Amino acid sequence: LRQGPDLEKIKPGLPDEDLRASAPVILGYIGNMSPERGICNLLEACHYLAYELGYGNWKCILIGKQTSACDLLQFAESLNIADHIIFTGFLLPDQWIPKLRAVDICIDPGSSNPGNDTSTTNKMMDYMALSKPLVVFDLPERHVTAGESALYAHINDNFDLAKKIAILIDSPDLRQLMGKIGLQRIQTTYAWQYQRNIL
Repeated sequence: LRQGPDLEKIKPGLPDEDLRASAPVILGYIGNMSPERGICNLLEACHYLAYELGYGNWKCILIGKQTSACDLLQFAESLNIADHIIFTGFLLPDQWIPKLRAVDICIDPGSSNPGNDTSTTNKMMDYMALSKPLVVFDLPERHVTAGESALYAHINDNFDLAKKIAILIDSPDLRQLMGKIGLQRIQTTYAWQYQRNIL
């Protein structure tokens, strides 16, 4: 049972033009900015992407309310990636959907733990409904939901998370294919119209 997206509301469409024009490649995350959601994993992966793998021409938009005691902007500054990161704070759906439409690669950086190992986050299915390729850790439920619409990094390995992001930066055709696979999985299995019948 999954709380799938409503395809009348969350679907491909016109992107946020300002965000789309801000860099050749846009990474994206939506959700609470809390330790269990892995937001620090994503920021560390972004550091590796820039300084270990040599990718410089990208932005990463982080959509959601900060619930961590850690100051995430300060953490990004300590990693020398603040210029790459866009923190939006909480946004309503009519605000965040166009922004995610502008994103090239969506990320769910949640680490392995009892909750993440046995559940699928809403953000993953929202990404798929918007026809976006995913990068996630290699957790059981991630495979069940995303299938071949995701690249799977070694569990809790932020450097490998960065390497999987780099693969997709270099592979626009693969991004497009994975996005189509994810959207099809939502349209045929995980959309709200199917899940509400199970409920």
